[in-house]
Amino acid sequence: MLSKRVSVLLPTLLVCICALFFCACGEQERQAPDLSRSNIVVVNRTITVNGFEEALYSKDGGATWQEENVFSELVYGSTYSVCVKYKETDDFKESPASNVVEVQIIKTPAETPVLRSDNFIVNGNRVEIVGFENAQYSADNGETWSTSNIFANLNFGQSYNFKVRIMETADTGASAVSRAYTVAIDKTTQDAPLLLSERVVMNENVMNIIVNNYGGNVLYSKDGGLTSQTSNVFTNLTSGSTYAICIKYAETDTAQESPWSNVVYRTFEKQTQATPILTYANFVQDGKNLTITGFEDKSAIFSIDNGENWSEVGANVFENLTIGQTYIVRVQFTDTATHNASEISAAYMFTMQKIAQTAPIITIDNIEQNGQIVTINGFENAEYSLDGVKWQDSNVFENLNYDATYKFYVRYKGNDEYLPSAEANVSYKIIEPEVTEPTDPEAEQTE
Repeated sequence: MLSKRVSVLLPTLLVCICALFFCACGEQERQAPDLSRSNIVVVNRTITVNGFEEALYSKDGGATWQEENVFSELVYGSTYSVCVKYKETDDFKESPASNVVEVQIIKTPAETPVLRSDNFIVNGNRVEIVGFENAQYSADNGETWSTSNIFANLNFGQSYNFKVRIMETADTGASAVSRAYTVAIDKTTQDAPLLLSERVVMNENVMNIIVNNYGGNVLYSKDGGLTSQTSNVFTNLTSGSTYAICIKYAETDTAQESPWSNVVYRTFEKQTQATPILTYANFVQDGKNLTITGFEDKSAIFSIDNGENWSEVGANVFENLTIGQTYIVRVQFTDTATHNASEISAAYMFTMQKIAQTAPIITIDNIEQNGQIVTINGFENAEYSLDGVKWQDSNVFENLNYDATYKFYVRYKGNDEYLPSAEANVSYKIIEPEVTEPTDPEAEQTE
């Protein structure tokens, strides 16, 4: 009986339990999803949120929601607050919104351009850059920019550092600036001129050479191009020399310097040097030495024996000559690279004069007095005087007066080689010596 009642009540009990369970539970709560930057993909103006199912999506921090996980036609430069939440289902309630991830829509920069040689068309001083669209260009290493790809009237002989960058568009950002590419604006070349011989005129009267009828912007050379000058007149030329005349066109703002022309040679024949002339002013005697002056800038040789013997070139000093002897002097200019030798000068008779002596120096230290006798010491080959008129060889003067002042003169004697010297003198007073009375020995004993 009991088992029968249980079997009848069990299905009813199970139904009640299930009903009670569902009434107690209903829809379950869900946690907010966890949104990270790795769930978000940004391509140009589109944001795509990946990794969620049965979700709602917002780009304004939850103010508005959409079921599509893609946000399109967004605005460059704007920042969007992206979040996500799960939708309500039969089993679950709608979840709270996730954390917010800030996403900025930035234009993708254009690819950095690369400059190569084939991007340049150079025509003289005009440069055109090709191969780029929507670009800006610089010829001064990025200091200034232009939308024109043509640079005209550039300076010849100067190098330019070109750069390019792609400008911003509605969908892409500006590119980075390219690396610089250097282009040298080469000057045009000039052919060597032809130097005509008849235009190279030599004037031996004024010793110059003139190159006629080649106009301006020409350089001239007299040494085959080793040195140059802007004047077409070569001056201060020398006889006996050959000059290698050539010309070339000088460098200009647009053209390079040309090579040298052909060479035209011009030679000035040697001139004969004028015959030297000797005068007394050419001679300087120093003791027994004789110097012939006035010809130091000439290639001169000298003779003092009427041309029998000659010195080396420039050797104009003759030593240890004989005083009183007369020498027959001649001079000649020798042959040089530029001049022929001169004729020999006329003879000049030069007599070696006696040598002057320096005056002696006499002081009272040279005076020795012995009573009325004075001896003058300290001099050799000298003569002496009390009045500077009458002279004596003896250095002793006797019978002089006490308390008298005398002036004693001295000078060196002359001889075959030396003139008498000038005189010197000193005053000296003759002092009488004091007389001492003899002592009486007997008187000293008495005392």
